[in-house]
Amino acid sequence: MSSKPLTDKQRYWLTHIERCQAAEQSLASYAQSHDLDVQTLYRWKSMLNKHGCFESSISAAMSSRVAIETHGRLEGATIQVRFPNGYVLQSHSTDEATLHSLTTALLSPS
Repeated sequence: MSSKPLTDKQRYWLTHIERCQAAEQSLASYAQSHDLDVQTLYRWKSMLNKHGCFESSISAAMSSRVAIETHGRLEGATIQVRFPNGYVLQSHSTDEATLHSLTTALLSPS
């Protein structure tokens, strides 16, 4: 996040966007249900994102929706990560260093 403190207006819109994300609603749906202008909500999300107020979408998805399961031994296993947007990341390497590098890259803010 930027070292510059948020203004009252920035905090107001950040609160709405965080509530929208917590409710797992689209911005359009949230704006309609809270009588907000959807374009204004999108604009503020973009500005606040540039300000560094949000973690990357991959990081958010990974931290909130990833479950790790192991079935048997890992040797020769294939790791597959399915993201909420439908993308699939697949790896045939299961050594500890590769898995550490992969998860670190996925969870790092962009």
